[in-house]
Amino acid sequence: MQKVLITNIQRFSVHDGPGIRTTVFAKGCSLRCAWCQNPENLLPSPELLVYKDLCIKCGKCEKVCKAGAIYFDKEGYSCTDRSKCVLCGLCASVCFSGARIICGTEYSVDTLFKEIVKDRIFFKNSAGGITLSGGDFIRYPEFTRDFFKLCRSKHINTAIETSGYAPWDSIILFAEFTDLFLYDLKIIDSDKHLLWTGVDNHLIIENLNKLAKEGFNIIIRIPLIPGVNDEIKDFKRTIRFIKSLKTIKTVHLLPFHNLGLSKYNALDLEYQFEKPREIKPEKLERYIEIADKEGLHLSIGGTGFLSEIPKVKYLEQRKFIYKID
Repeated sequence: MQKVLITNIQRFSVHDGPGIRTTVFAKGCSLRCAWCQNPENLLPSPELLVYKDLCIKCGKCEKVCKAGAIYFDKEGYSCTDRSKCVLCGLCASVCFSGARIICGTEYSVDTLFKEIVKDRIFFKNSAGGITLSGGDFIRYPEFTRDFFKLCRSKHINTAIETSGYAPWDSIILFAEFTDLFLYDLKIIDSDKHLLWTGVDNHLIIENLNKLAKEGFNIIIRIPLIPGVNDEIKDFKRTIRFIKSLKTIKTVHLLPFHNLGLSKYNALDLEYQFEKPREIKPEKLERYIEIADKEGLHLSIGGTGFLSEIPKVKYLEQRKFIYKID
């Protein structure tokens, strides 16, 4: 039976589909977006996260490390030589402060379903359900199909947040059991898409066209990244393409934030978007006008509370969303 590495089961999510949802994050993604907010989910294998600010300098991690991968910096905080680390997990098992975490726990379809079905009462009372995220569950089509089939058998709404970057034969395996596709359309220009994500968008566009033609329920999600895809001309081109699909009427504009910075540090990775960036109010207003003109409903911040705030009131609160002090 296929198993998938899960990094987080996030309950009471309100931005990843209708109602109250449980969002499941898997390891493994085919893209390498420069702004990725979940870098711990890029690789399909376990990883060690080390949060220096949680280290209490007890030294227990070094004592149990048989690989000799742990050393201390000049301030006495424990560090890891990743070239020596064998991911045995011993250091994490003795770290009482939670500074060391092995990221990624194996789940089968059955064990994951037993975990999420505990939340069924919340789904029922809010018209919510389960959302698969990541990483990208599109890499695990058989797992996704079997899991969604179980959810359907218990009348649990199913959604997947995906880049759409996979062979069509993989997507169609689980598509009929998927109530909602939260489909990322990151950058409309293929060359820029390749530059910022590591792959071009030809397959993504092709699959989106097929899903739309087949009549599947799709919401387009656009991560708004200052300096990458926030130009008005690019947004217009994106909106016009979405309109051409005809069956899609809702677009989610996802604001940029750099809250994933601590994860990059914990993985010893560099992050290009460390400094806060801000979208000017005039641009937000312009985005809304462009979408309205093309007959599309533009929801800023995804589904849930923020998307339900009236547009004018939302714009008054834009700094809360777009600026991180």
